[in-house]
Amino acid sequence: MGFYINSALNLFAGKGYTSMDGSSITIRAPLFPWMMAGSFWLLGVSVWSAFWVVRVFCILGPLAVYWLGERFVGKWVGFLAALLILSSYSMNFWSYTHLDAIWPVFVLLFVGLVHRALDTQKPPVFALAGLALALGYWTKEASILFLPLPFCLIALDKGLRNRRVVIGLCILVACFLLAISLWVFPLLFSGHDLYTALVAEKGASMLNAGIVMSPLALVKGYMVGLLDYYWGGSDNSQSLRANFVVAPLFLVAWLFCGLKAIQNDRLGRSLGVGLLLLSPYMAYVGHNNLRVGHLIILLLLSYLALAWFLIETTEGMLNLMKKRLKMPGWLKPVMTASLTSALIVVQVFGAGEKDKGSLLVMRESLISRTLAGKDNTLRMVNLYNERDREVGEWIRLNIPQGSSLMISSPGDRPIYFYAHAKYRVISMPMPFFTFYNTAQSTAINGRAKGPVVFLTAWSPLNDPRNWISALPEEVLHAAIKKYGVDYIITDAWLNFLTLYFDQNAGFKKIKEFDKGAIKIYRVLELRSSSKFEPLVVDRLIHYLRELYKSEPMKLSLYVKYFFEPYLGWNADRVRKLAGIALDGSSRGYRVVACGKIY
Repeated sequence: MGFYINSALNLFAGKGYTSMDGSSITIRAPLFPWMMAGSFWLLGVSVWSAFWVVRVFCILGPLAVYWLGERFVGKWVGFLAALLILSSYSMNFWSYTHLDAIWPVFVLLFVGLVHRALDTQKPPVFALAGLALALGYWTKEASILFLPLPFCLIALDKGLRNRRVVIGLCILVACFLLAISLWVFPLLFSGHDLYTALVAEKGASMLNAGIVMSPLALVKGYMVGLLDYYWGGSDNSQSLRANFVVAPLFLVAWLFCGLKAIQNDRLGRSLGVGLLLLSPYMAYVGHNNLRVGHLIILLLLSYLALAWFLIETTEGMLNLMKKRLKMPGWLKPVMTASLTSALIVVQVFGAGEKDKGSLLVMRESLISRTLAGKDNTLRMVNLYNERDREVGEWIRLNIPQGSSLMISSPGDRPIYFYAHAKYRVISMPMPFFTFYNTAQSTAINGRAKGPVVFLTAWSPLNDPRNWISALPEEVLHAAIKKYGVDYIITDAWLNFLTLYFDQNAGFKKIKEFDKGAIKIYRVLELRSSSKFEPLVVDRLIHYLRELYKSEPMKLSLYVKYFFEPYLGWNADRVRKLAGIALDGSSRGYRVVACGKIY
């Protein structure tokens, strides 16, 4: 979220759509930052004003679901779906702190307008549908997955195959392409390939990974990814089942939608086609253990399908009972209310592995905390705290504006924000190697010279995103020289870096905060620390030991592609690294821990 807040701050400050270091942003279209910049203009620059944009769309999402439900089936389906969404802890959690609750609103609007256009066959409605999807694309490029929806619906309904509909589809696609071209064409002219320009870097990596796979491997990966998304793989913390206590009912509801689609029901077809269009994204998220909140759009549609299933089930039960008994008219609303109440009770008071129940949301809400006399300062954003505010304000008062600051992550984004974007901020270089998607690395060009500042592993072994990182002094000095860094700031998470800067005479500590949790150094000159012992984060040692036990082949690949070509360390040295003691007394290395103050 900090990425979007700071890019919005730069827009508000007249610096254009740029990142903290002043470079142009090309990895995400700018509609969301534009909206936050507008919020800054209306409400003032603060974390709260940035998050008002998210909160507005968190309300618009259930309203859009209600609109679709009311349009296709009836108001009770829409109302029940919206009520279930609003009473879900996980929906609240994933919606209120990420971008992912915004683009689904435009996609839902697109779905509704597509059906309206097919009903009326009026060109202006087709145009509005194309523009609605373009707004979703300008928020997140994944919205393009829904572009085939109207074509699929026409293919399934012979009655829609006429000249007016074909013209309308051409208008829809033309409006969509024209709107997104304002973002895509500049990317193409700046050297991006078509994949990257259309679907962003992560989307391009997903497509490229699929292209190089054999058909059998692609199908297998697709099926395993879908299973991992619902059930969870080696780490199920981000699975649908772990985050939603009603997840089993989602499966039943989607099967119900499939049956309705076979029966030529319009909503069933729309939901079924939408699920199929989203399934590659689901497989990608599941395979790579990404946060379940990436697919808020799927969750909104799942609650709509669930509400529809409950209403239809209630009516079906009543119809069976009517054949034998005389049913009073009030029984249907009572049964519907009972089922709805039961589900809401489960969501509010129930708890799963990650679904903590909405009762916790109520207890931690602004109203509850205010009534209890608790502090609500910056409640929603953990990274943007009072310590970061203090650091940012000190920088504004004591460091010349326009200076280049190198800050270790994750402290770089909040400090940049509280320094009011008056400085150029460069993130601490973190060269890494990973097998995530395909084997890849950054900033590794030949063997590094000089001592190594630190090594670490950034994810547990059972996480597909695990990677190993090493920062040689040569790489650090090269970044300082390249960007003209004037000051270096170490945050609490990588506080062990102070062990390097404190002993190197080329850096002078000028300020520290919170008993040394954050330190600021002035860069005097670049001096080599030839006798410096590499700092080895304890989690790397645990990681290497696990690789020796369970995945020796993967470890040999790390040695072949990372340790040997980059650091000049052979297999024996890596084996010795895995066997060193964790008490910090090992000769030749110093074992450290993330988050510990040194």
